[in-house]
Amino acid sequence: MKRFVEKFMFWFVWKLPHSLIYYCALRAAANATCGEFGNKTPDEVSIMNMIDAWGKKRGGDKSFRALMKELEK
Repeated sequence: MKRFVEKFMFWFVWKLPHSLIYYCALRAAANATCGEFGNKTPDEVSIMNMIDAWGKKRGGDKSFRALMKELEK
């Protein structure tokens, strides 16, 4: 099941317009430098911290790592 979900996600994302993906990446980086990492520049925040910060603000207290663990089950 995990493999199917992963393949579907890759297929779906590759079908999206590249400009949308680029915008989302910039938006996540800008969002990550607010709040918890507000005193840091995007260069100082890792991509995993950016993803976790975005997930916590948008999806409650679950981080990206917690969501991925749920998918693995």
